[in-house]
Amino acid sequence: MDQLLQSCHDLSSLNKFIEHFLKMLQKLLETNHFQMEKLATDSFVNFANIEENTPAYHREYDFFISKFASMCHANNNETSKDARYAGLRGLRGIMWKLTTDPLQTSVWERQYMDKIIPSILFNLQEDDCEESKEKRNNRFSVIDQPYAMDGVAENPKALADQFIRELMAKAPFGLVSVLDPVLKHCDLHTKWEPPPIFAIYIFRAIMYSVKDPSFVIQALITHLENMSNSNASVRIGIATVLSSIVSIASTSIGPSLIGIFNSLLKHLRRSVEFQQTEECPSIDQEKIYQESLINAMGDYAYALPDYQKVEIMLFISANIPNLGKDSQALKPSDTFLQHILVKTLLKVATKYRTGFMSTIFSNNFPNTLLRLALTGDPIVRLDTQCIFHTLLDRHDNLSVLRHLPYVNDVADLHLTFEKCSRSDEMIMRNYAPHLLNALHKCVWLVPEDETQGEHMDAILCTMALLCIEVGFDEVSSFIIIF
Repeated sequence: MDQLLQSCHDLSSLNKFIEHFLKMLQKLLETNHFQMEKLATDSFVNFANIEENTPAYHREYDFFISKFASMCHANNNETSKDARYAGLRGLRGIMWKLTTDPLQTSVWERQYMDKIIPSILFNLQEDDCEESKEKRNNRFSVIDQPYAMDGVAENPKALADQFIRELMAKAPFGLVSVLDPVLKHCDLHTKWEPPPIFAIYIFRAIMYSVKDPSFVIQALITHLENMSNSNASVRIGIATVLSSIVSIASTSIGPSLIGIFNSLLKHLRRSVEFQQTEECPSIDQEKIYQESLINAMGDYAYALPDYQKVEIMLFISANIPNLGKDSQALKPSDTFLQHILVKTLLKVATKYRTGFMSTIFSNNFPNTLLRLALTGDPIVRLDTQCIFHTLLDRHDNLSVLRHLPYVNDVADLHLTFEKCSRSDEMIMRNYAPHLLNALHKCVWLVPEDETQGEHMDAILCTMALLCIEVGFDEVSSFIIIF
């Protein structure tokens, strides 16, 4: 029958023959005898490679999807590994048949994806609990390409890896039904628990395969929203996965940029507020979760072009709690949130490389930094100086100037600098006096404790960078007066 199918598949009467052919395969699969199941699977895969020239919308594959999916979970005898391999081949054949032939029914229905995707993931995590941590790390080392292997996969794990990547590559834009089963699987099988090696592997494979990677990020953020009342370890795992995949979406983030970043900031704010309540079971866990979110935002920003990094810094600064003259007027939760958001701002700023000072210092952003530099929290003031360092340092002099010793000859420092451009000079004529005035006030705010030297070094470093990067005559005279 296989040979007959191959030889006459272009005939218009083939539809009637196929119906009987599929019934025969169904009978073989219903025997629950592995050799018969394997024979039926091989025949079905051959059939899946045939392109039909007549519509077959009435034909249903529900039985085959259910049967092949059950074979993928076989674990009760010596042929279970071969049965799982055959089941994956069968499901893959269905995917080929229904995605390459426009005259067939759709395979992307939720009822089908809820059976196909868990079957793939089950085989990817096979014997996971019996492996050492080192072996798991090696096996789930990320392969940053759509397909993990060339040629024919020889075992269920390798075939499942190929299958999940092929399936995601063929999935239409923004299709929720292909991601929901993955998220549900990670929930039910505790794959978010740190370190979420399996979840990271799966989602990186998905990111490198789907047509719209930013959709995957948004789906994960939405899932994080749904899991907001879960244990901190689960939220930490999801945030860690986000941090591991956001850089992949750099070329397709588009207009969803601010929306995604706003969602991450909302989660960060919610965690900070929750940490201040008595209901928080573990402050340390919440801090780890906050750090994971900050890392995710930093990695996210790193993948963006510079102009979007500036937008992100402006967006974060606009969300910092009100900075009045009296920082004590802030509520304790707002003070703590201010600390966290400044830390986030520093994380993003370290991913940005300043080209022209006018890009950074020509809007309300520098005024926010000046207010932060004079706030009552010494940690915030120190972080703000670090933000100034990373924004002012355009020639990689920071490593030399961070803890500047006394030197007789500046040439011994081997600093790199160049003449300030006309546009930067005009911007800094207006801004430099305000910055130097703020630095003067910062000196008087330096705490007299073990951090005194660190604060003074940071202020001196800011002044040195300002002199080197925009050291025209007027700025130099201001510094001398200072």
